[in-house]
Amino acid sequence: MQSENTRFRLCGMDATEFPRIHYIDHPLTQKISMNNTLLKQIIKRVVFAVSTSETRPILTGVSLQIDNHSISVNATDGIRLAQHIEHLDIPMVTSLNVVIPGSTLYDLSKMLSEGENNTTEIEIGNKQIRFVSNGLTVQSALLEGAYPSIKNLIPPSHLSEVIVNTGVLLRVVERVSILAGENVTLSVLPAHKLQLISKSAEVGDVKEEIPLEQMEGEYFKVSFNGKYFRDILRAIDSENLRIKFAGKERPLVIQPVDMTSSTLFLITPMRTQD
Repeated sequence: MQSENTRFRLCGMDATEFPRIHYIDHPLTQKISMNNTLLKQIIKRVVFAVSTSETRPILTGVSLQIDNHSISVNATDGIRLAQHIEHLDIPMVTSLNVVIPGSTLYDLSKMLSEGENNTTEIEIGNKQIRFVSNGLTVQSALLEGAYPSIKNLIPPSHLSEVIVNTGVLLRVVERVSILAGENVTLSVLPAHKLQLISKSAEVGDVKEEIPLEQMEGEYFKVSFNGKYFRDILRAIDSENLRIKFAGKERPLVIQPVDMTSSTLFLITPMRTQD
């Protein structure tokens, strides 16, 4: 390749030496057709929560569970959890429980074309999964191993519940995380406000308050990883979100308010001296 006084030379390889694609063995375990816009939304809501550590390889994937009436997609790195449940109009005949590499779904979401008529055929085998959409084929091996159960992670009840504007809270978290992104304190104040504080001995501290849309229960104070909380807020498309507090030792439950489908996030609090 050459342009004026610049020339590039790239090394290539013989096409016959390129690895051949090993297609999924038939019969397939499951085959699903899904609108691309919906598929990209589901991926966005969960894939950020996969683990980046190879200590527990199974957590680098997204759990996909299918039963007669719903598709459940879950991801967790041990500190935060993202769950989306899509209810089906037509019941599935075959149940399924597989783990898809998070990197595969992340790359897939960037390649899919959105639109009402654009769909993706998802073909799932015993050890592989394939996505086919408008001439694009993405195939990946499934992760082997048992994905940890998340049933006992979600608190069955809560002590407090607040509703706050998602966009306003996201911008505040982004600002206060600049000084100490790994330690942000969230407090619900009697003045019907939500206060966020971040401190750094080397840099300084920052405090900001925003109004609550609604509140029920007692006031509370909890610390968490600001960067992880920010990732959760970025995955929420709803105008408002609901935060449920079940105690200092229990994870915060975060849910979009005006989404028709079921989406839920958890973030584990950090232990502090106070």
